[in-house]
Amino acid sequence: MPPFDPLLLPGGRRIATAAEWVCDARPRILRFFEREIFGPMPPRPAETRFELVESGVAFDGLALRRQFRIVSRDEAGAHSFDVLVYLPADAAGPAPAFVCPNFLGNHSVADDPAVIPPDCPLHRGVKPQDVPRGSRAERLPVRDILASGFAVATFCHGAVYPDYSATPGREALDGAAESVWRIFPPPRRPAPPLALSTWAWGDARVLDLLETLPEIDARRVAVAGHSRLAFTAVIAAAFDGRFALCCASGGGGKSLTLVPNLKFPAWFSPELRRWTSIADSALSAEEAESRRGALPPPPFDTASLLGCIAPRHLHLCTSDGDIYAPPEIQFAAAQAVAPVYRLFGADRLPPPAALHSRQPFHGDVSWHCKHGPHSISREDWPPFLAGARRIFNFQSAS
Repeated sequence: MPPFDPLLLPGGRRIATAAEWVCDARPRILRFFEREIFGPMPPRPAETRFELVESGVAFDGLALRRQFRIVSRDEAGAHSFDVLVYLPADAAGPAPAFVCPNFLGNHSVADDPAVIPPDCPLHRGVKPQDVPRGSRAERLPVRDILASGFAVATFCHGAVYPDYSATPGREALDGAAESVWRIFPPPRRPAPPLALSTWAWGDARVLDLLETLPEIDARRVAVAGHSRLAFTAVIAAAFDGRFALCCASGGGGKSLTLVPNLKFPAWFSPELRRWTSIADSALSAEEAESRRGALPPPPFDTASLLGCIAPRHLHLCTSDGDIYAPPEIQFAAAQAVAPVYRLFGADRLPPPAALHSRQPFHGDVSWHCKHGPHSISREDWPPFLAGARRIFNFQSAS
């Protein structure tokens, strides 16, 4: 299949200016992904409250800890989820921040005895009491982020929409009935509600919370995620223009023609079957393409959605041993979205040589690839933080 051209609209018209992209292409693309791929995000509830549950000092004075409960209420009831926020204690003014959801509960990201464990279903069916505190700190190195002058906000994705996709014996279950969608009456609830767009809604509600905190510079907030939460970060940034930077690790770049929609029915709309029927997410691009048969190409592809983040900044990354989002696939997305960024005057885009380089590339679209399997780790965060400092023109007090 030839490289996808995000500037070529269905019908053959080509987008030539940034204004045409913003006013014509972007609304069409977002409608397509909402209708055909990820389903709509939940609407804004009739009432949203941010309740401060606990606060204190953490990490020997390095951070101020705030634990909030976001309570959403609508016609059919209420739903809540907990957000853990760490603020750099020595910040001279409002700090930039990263929103990064987690898989195994807020207590998994830091060895902090005051963090409240979740009461929601966790990834792979793990029970909250079986997750040691700080056991996932490698994925979200809070101390490193704080030492760089950034705040960090995290929440368990399963508290917004339970994720049974990798739970042994429960893979066929759909968490929609336990998700935030339960507070909306049927006329406002799609059939079926879908998880990825709902987790992106969670990212956006956390940004709502950060906008109320004087310690946060809400104009300089990045959204980050790994694997399925990389797709979530892309959806959040594409639909919500308040996010200034999107960091997608090990996901978010795969063409719709390669997405394993049959394996994850709660993630993707059944309409996606028009363009892919793949059931295995670990296939090579060549093998996946051979299994597609004679399906037509989609009118828009993942590069189109990534283009909806422009001219805000995008960082794509993966690992050289990642079988779910191989470097070639993630890098192809960085290359495919480049024409959209050029409309906005971008000239710092990953050159072909960046694919195999061990040095991160920082630009309007940034890129890095580390050694190892499908993962996000402490090694990914220096490129994220360096890129954010450059983009936000920010130097920490330390």
